[in-house]
Amino acid sequence: MKKFCFVLFLLSFISEETIHAQIQANNYSAQNQKSFEPNLRLESDAASLPILKGVFPSTENDIKYLGVAGSDGLFTTVRDSLNAELYSAVAPAPISFKTFLLPTVLIGYGALTINHDNVSDFNKKAQEIFYSGGKFIGPFVEDYLLWTPALSVYALNLFGVKGRNNFVDRSALFGMSSLIAGGIFYGIKQFGFELRPDSSDKLSFPSGHTTEAFVCAEFLREEYRGKLHWSVFAGGYAVAIGVGCLRMYHNKHWLSDVAEGAGIGIAATRFSYFLYPKVKQLLFGSKIVRESAMIMPIYQIGGGYGLAFSYRF
Repeated sequence: MKKFCFVLFLLSFISEETIHAQIQANNYSAQNQKSFEPNLRLESDAASLPILKGVFPSTENDIKYLGVAGSDGLFTTVRDSLNAELYSAVAPAPISFKTFLLPTVLIGYGALTINHDNVSDFNKKAQEIFYSGGKFIGPFVEDYLLWTPALSVYALNLFGVKGRNNFVDRSALFGMSSLIAGGIFYGIKQFGFELRPDSSDKLSFPSGHTTEAFVCAEFLREEYRGKLHWSVFAGGYAVAIGVGCLRMYHNKHWLSDVAEGAGIGIAATRFSYFLYPKVKQLLFGSKIVRESAMIMPIYQIGGGYGLAFSYRF
């Protein structure tokens, strides 16, 4: 599943950055295209052209002359396109009381269970409803299901449905959201506030799976808010809620753990969309930084992917 995520991540990058860069090269050498036409036309039949046009936001003429820059120019054009996205401005997301109302309620409910017996009793009753009574050994379906909303963002972009941000910015936003949310839930877990329902350890509070699932769901909502029908976002949140229910079904978390994780995931993502434009302006808003900084996608064999930032002093 992680390999599939990386492949989709890479395909999305290629579809937006490589093709966009090549089209820029086409425009630059437009006056010479006629003489090169016989040699540079893509070898594709008529049936494949609509597919290419759907995947790549370009005209038919752009697709025909996709190879105009040649293999040697591909790296340069991709680099230039990546730099253009890296230094482009990002509009900050509005922030208000309503922004954090829902996550505050969820986080507050989860925190109440630590020293409140009545709410703890409600946790036990909820667990009786969701837990099937069986014994389960991972991996579980929620280990992979939680990534579905985030993968949908890259899949939609891969097929030409543009979101709020370009490839670099949305990847950085997703990475920042996951890092903030992961740091919070991992830090809280180390205090060992709560024993898991299956008594395997005292790392029950909060649910890490649910946290990341709601990061992914909120990431989908933020990227396509106002661009797609609300049912798409509802589907993303339904997946995230399903992940929380499955954690309870597998006897790994209480209801309060799931609520806490959901609140952390939503809050971390919304805060990232507010903070990221300011961080980007700070890091890439000067000529000195533009000449000394570089960002690129990375993948570690055996698991793990994200963004690497390099700054030359």
